[in-house]
Amino acid sequence: MPRSRPQPIEPADASNIAAETATEAVAAEAPAAESGHSRPAAKFSGSGGLTVAVWKHKSEDGPDRYSVRLDRSYADSSGEFQNTPYLRDTDLLRAQKLLDEADHWIEHEKSKGRAAAREAHTER
Repeated sequence: MPRSRPQPIEPADASNIAAETATEAVAAEAPAAESGHSRPAAKFSGSGGLTVAVWKHKSEDGPDRYSVRLDRSYADSSGEFQNTPYLRDTDLLRAQKLLDEADHWIEHEKSKGRAAAREAHTER
């Protein structure tokens, strides 16, 4: 079976590559406006245009679930910003750090959920 060729990605912005990864978590648990899409529960941004978004999926019959999306933004040839799931080799360590932060945030949220469930169970 032939292997698929990787898709080309836009050239790197050299000023972003040298910057350290700085992250921020943004709480956004409220559903998005009329578009019907939900907002991420947390968002982590780093240098190089990398962003990790975490969505929380409420569950009626068990623990909440989470999904994660990793994107890289870049300016195309006309100067318009675009998002892509494709990473450059220089993005890998920054992506790892952002994904690690997202994982810590998810585990913290799960821990809070377990504590709340234990407390509700002991109040009975």
